[in-house]
Amino acid sequence: MAELEDKTLVPRRPIFFKAVPPAIEGITGELLYAGTFGYIFKSLVHENQIVKVSTFADICEKNKRELFIARYAKHVLIFINNELRKLNKHVTFSSTIVDETDTADLTAVSAFHPNHDTNKCYYNQLQILPVELEIEHAGEKIVLENLIQLLPGTYRTGLQLKRTGKSAAINRWSEIYDADIVKSVVNACGMDAEDYGFATSLLHGCFVYLGLEMHDVEFVVGSLDGESPHIFLIDFDKVEVLSEADRQSRLTEMEERGYSCPTILPNAETVEAVEHGVRLGKEIASVPTMADISFLPPCDDD
Repeated sequence: MAELEDKTLVPRRPIFFKAVPPAIEGITGELLYAGTFGYIFKSLVHENQIVKVSTFADICEKNKRELFIARYAKHVLIFINNELRKLNKHVTFSSTIVDETDTADLTAVSAFHPNHDTNKCYYNQLQILPVELEIEHAGEKIVLENLIQLLPGTYRTGLQLKRTGKSAAINRWSEIYDADIVKSVVNACGMDAEDYGFATSLLHGCFVYLGLEMHDVEFVVGSLDGESPHIFLIDFDKVEVLSEADRQSRLTEMEERGYSCPTILPNAETVEAVEHGVRLGKEIASVPTMADISFLPPCDDD
């Protein structure tokens, strides 16, 4: 049984971590990752959670916005997963956000915590753990033992799997671009790889109708218990909240194009899936608690 050779060698302790991270006494434990808009720590309050910490000013506003979008997206995913089940599509998307429906322990709920005394802010969410998956590709068995990011496409010619440190001190990720390997991973998660292109296309159409362009959202395979694999949607910091005019323009453009657009694992069903997602988005928008995301203003990229 072979393990894929690392394509990228990453220093054990990147230079970036020479900066003093914004730890919070009694809240943050081990530093896991330095992201674009904050540092990720293990939580000292809840064993199965992580904490994203930033300093005040624009960064805290970005993180507050990201959490609100992630919470909204979690509830949209409930509708999407239910719809996929009705269509007999065997793919499920998961969230790392904890809300009041998940636990009676309110301290575990994902919430934004500003602290003007320390000039820091943070929010908490579930920690995704690596899960060992054994797949077969080109007649060879491959063992994947770290977090997996699904990035299929042809824009990186010849690149099938890349292992990278993602600027992390201890975590390593596998970034998978090859569509066949992606399908093998989805199957190893106990889902149907042939339904994955439909599911991601439906998701895309649904979120566009609801006014969210899911830029740079990551589809990560991992687990909450180290055993049962899930496909999580994470990193909502670059999601674009469309104004009503832009949303209508985007929907008109999609309709004029016949709902044909580049999507993950494109196949004959993806056009139907995008259109179905738009219809589902319209249904979701009619639910009073899901109708309005105008409290999320567009966020500048600077």
